[in-house]
Amino acid sequence: MNPNNLILLSNILLIIPAILLLPILVWVSKAKLPKNIVNKYSWKVVYMSSIPFAYAWKHSVNEEDLVFFEKHRTRAIAFAVFMLLNGNIILFANVLNALSTYMEHNQWTETQMSWCINQLRDQHVRINSNQ
Repeated sequence: MNPNNLILLSNILLIIPAILLLPILVWVSKAKLPKNIVNKYSWKVVYMSSIPFAYAWKHSVNEEDLVFFEKHRTRAIAFAVFMLLNGNIILFANVLNALSTYMEHNQWTETQMSWCINQLRDQHVRINSNQ
C-alpha cells in the first residue's frame, strides 16, 4: 500500500466531519427550548430533559410542552453521538497518518504491512471479546 494513499485517506477522514459539523450545529440549534417553556419549569427539569437515560422529568412536564422537550432532547443526543463518532474518526485518521509516515521512512514491505494490520485486528477482537 502506498503511503501517499494513506495520507490522502486520513485527510479525507478529517475533512468530512468538519464539513458536516456546521449543518449539524444549525440543526441542533433550531431545537432550542422556547423561553416561555424554559421559564415555566425548574432548571432541574430542563437540565434533566437533555440527559440521556433520564426519564423522571417527563412526569413534571405538560403534554403540550413534551413535544418541544423531546425534540430538544433528541437533537442534543444526536449531536453528542456525532461528536463521539467525530472523535473516533479523528483518532483513526491520526493513526493512518502516523502509519503512513512510518511506512514512508522505513519502506515497509507488503508482508510487514499485512502483519501490522493483522495485529491491530487481533487486538481489536481481543478487546471486544473481553467486554
